[in-house]
Amino acid sequence: MYTDEPQRIVTPMTALGVLVCPVCDRQMAAALVEEVEIDFCDPCGIWLDAGELGMLVSDAVVNPRASRGDTVSPGRFCPRCDRPLRLSTSRGTPVDVCGEGHGVWFDRGELERVFAALKVEKGGAA
Repeated sequence: MYTDEPQRIVTPMTALGVLVCPVCDRQMAAALVEEVEIDFCDPCGIWLDAGELGMLVSDAVVNPRASRGDTVSPGRFCPRCDRPLRLSTSRGTPVDVCGEGHGVWFDRGELERVFAALKVEKGGAA
């Protein structure tokens, strides 16, 4: 079947169910943060599955379901469904979201910038 969306050969999850980093295609590790299991690639960034962001921050920070019109993030694929990630913004910070609503990818440092912007919006110092 032909599609104009980018394709890749690497599968999104290993046979053991470990997610693959959308940037470097290495297996991601999991960590528990405030009782929420997040997936991360130490050199590249953090993947938050749908709902995990809301569990960490009560305010809606980013819409995890990107519209089909958003720009495709070149060479980046959802670790859950292997569809191309789409560029979006959260509090002025560019992020990559799964158009199917599976989650959000934050490059290294992006999640911290989003949290800092949210803190400023709430009247705190960055």
